[in-house]
Amino acid sequence: MSGAGTELLAKARRFREVDVIQHESVPNVPEMLEKICNFLQKHETPSPQDCTHTVFDNFPDWWQPQKSSFKLAVAEDNTLELLYGFISNCYDLGIPLTLTEKRTPQIRFIQDIEIWGTQNATLTAEDLLRPETKFARILGKTMGEIYPNRDFLDAVVFDSSGKSMTKGVMKTSLRLVWSSIIVDKERAARIRDFVVHKFKDCKDEEITALENKMQEDSKANEWASVFSDAVYFGRFGIRMPLNDRTSPAPLKKPENRPLNPHGVLRFTFAEGSLADVEQIAQKQDLDGTEWLKIGCVRQDAGSPLTEWVEPKWRGERAPRPAAQSHQGGGGGGGGG
Repeated sequence: MSGAGTELLAKARRFREVDVIQHESVPNVPEMLEKICNFLQKHETPSPQDCTHTVFDNFPDWWQPQKSSFKLAVAEDNTLELLYGFISNCYDLGIPLTLTEKRTPQIRFIQDIEIWGTQNATLTAEDLLRPETKFARILGKTMGEIYPNRDFLDAVVFDSSGKSMTKGVMKTSLRLVWSSIIVDKERAARIRDFVVHKFKDCKDEEITALENKMQEDSKANEWASVFSDAVYFGRFGIRMPLNDRTSPAPLKKPENRPLNPHGVLRFTFAEGSLADVEQIAQKQDLDGTEWLKIGCVRQDAGSPLTEWVEPKWRGERAPRPAAQSHQGGGGGGGGG
């Protein structure tokens, strides 16, 4: 057992305030922590131009040198694969990293769903996204209107629901990554606005009951904040799957709410209408690296945007300025 690895283990316990760091998939924890530390430090960069990933809100973690840039440059496929493996190791060990992706001009389309609960309870991923729920079906139907020439669309679901340290109440925090849809931030914001319009306009009893329940729990639960736009415009990068977020200063601690894999939903279309919703994968069906591959959003520069039918609706507002964020209640893109 190397001295450096043993010191890192002690440091990780101290920084993360845990007594035990272990998992059956990692037989030699000190050695693994040393590998992870060396890899991350080797890929630190001072250059904003070279940066591909950042540390959420510049959180000083166990692996960092005394003077850290909080920026990483990890671009090549084989290096990215190593990063995914190390992220997965830390997740399994119960000390998830706090890394975000730097937005590229084109990204996979993602939706962050954020709902405030009470001190003891909040809506679950199952409540909202079981294949038979109206919430899931309206979401799928709306996406099908924007992308009408598809036989199916898959949404990769991550769940970081739990106790919010900032407000001291439970919070539903879900992320959907539409893995085959490539957008820019203006297009992402327009889709998000259309989805908000569809839910506001919906008169279905199940959706009305859901809206009433959300409002009982918190008056902040308006559809425009439930579908957060901070992920497109916020000051932080886009939090990576299996990674944690940190609470704002002065707490500045990991919230122990990593983006956990929940499953993959498939929305199938026939003759221009939503025909079926099914869950085609659950958490245990894929390993951590595979969840990262289908859940990360960066795209190569110049990637073509997925062909769409631009949504238009009565009463729509004028397009927002590109840098504007107005409903970013969830941590500036880190995924609340």
